[in-house]
Amino acid sequence: MSVTATEPAYLLEVDGLSKAFKGLLAVHDYHVRLSEGEILGIIGPNGAGKTTVFNLITGVLAPTQGRIRFQGYDIVGRPPHEIARMGIARTFQNIRLFRALSVLENVMLGLQMHTHVGLGETILSLPGFRERERRLAEEAMHLLELFDLAGMWSNQAQSLSFGHQRRLEIATALATRPTLLLLDEPAAGMNPSEKEELMTLITHIHKEFNLTIILIEHDMRVIMGICQRIQTLNYGEIIAEGTPAEIQANPHVIEAYLGHSHAVGAVLQRA
Repeated sequence: MSVTATEPAYLLEVDGLSKAFKGLLAVHDYHVRLSEGEILGIIGPNGAGKTTVFNLITGVLAPTQGRIRFQGYDIVGRPPHEIARMGIARTFQNIRLFRALSVLENVMLGLQMHTHVGLGETILSLPGFRERERRLAEEAMHLLELFDLAGMWSNQAQSLSFGHQRRLEIATALATRPTLLLLDEPAAGMNPSEKEELMTLITHIHKEFNLTIILIEHDMRVIMGICQRIQTLNYGEIIAEGTPAEIQANPHVIEAYLGHSHAVGAVLQRA
């Protein structure tokens, strides 16, 4: 009798995920089912475990217990570079770029993740190598145009403004050709106009690249304006999950995430 392989029901499945540091539970029993094309938001106060969840999914940290399946494959124990090649890319709270390299070179490095070139071919700069580099540069320029960075292609990454560095980091992550993109507080440090542009950009790349996105963000206007579903973490546990409207009205979210600040609570209601 033949067995036919079936597509996994979800792009990402996480069950019972926990991480303890010297007995302190940073994440406890985290779970999620993420469908292709979905944009999931994760909110919560500082220290709630949000970035730890990203570190566990991307293999930066090994879970104390729990299961992570991506496209039907168990990825627990796989190294970060292998998980990235499988199709999970991320950005960081603190921007991570090759600061001394050019804008173009940063994006080309992302594209090279899926390019296999022999050492001899590289050293001798053979015609095949030069043609491959030309194609990579063209693809990198296309991404830079999408992110309004093409005019800065030769600038060192460290010379860019903060907002442009954020854009470059996302472009470099996209260059790895992910299916799942994890954005860790991309609006942090941006002014209101930059945040508006970021929201438009994320919405555009979500459709353009058929991405599934998980977004960690403290700016309620950004998270409520982009995400279809939101999880709220507190002390490493999910305390609420639902649509933006459901999260806005959830008393546990208001108490745990916003405390008793009526001013901040009003911002959540207006988001």
